[in-house]
Amino acid sequence: MPVITNVSPYGDLDVPLLRQVVEAGASVDVSDDQAHRLLPQGENWAPADDAAQVIADTLTAELEALNDADDGPPAKSAPKAAWIGYAQAQGDADAESKTKEQLIEQYGETS
Repeated sequence: MPVITNVSPYGDLDVPLLRQVVEAGASVDVSDDQAHRLLPQGENWAPADDAAQVIADTLTAELEALNDADDGPPAKSAPKAAWIGYAQAQGDADAESKTKEQLIEQYGETS
């Protein structure tokens, strides 16, 4: 079970998701789902153990993939993994089963 810490500059937080008030600086055990919902609020919450850090790192990677998707498709010379990541960011659940050429054909080609 992940542990997160209230780092909010506003002090104690009344957290309906947890059905409790979490005091400033206090750490609290949360479910994975609760951690996924609270850790994106980086101004309020920080991971306090390895389980929470793994979730925070995953959320960061997902956000970076979405930001990369906003930049358009990868270059044709990019590795297949880059094309798979781009396709998955576009919502393609079957991207891993496609060839690089199929991904380029479907999602466009850049220089």
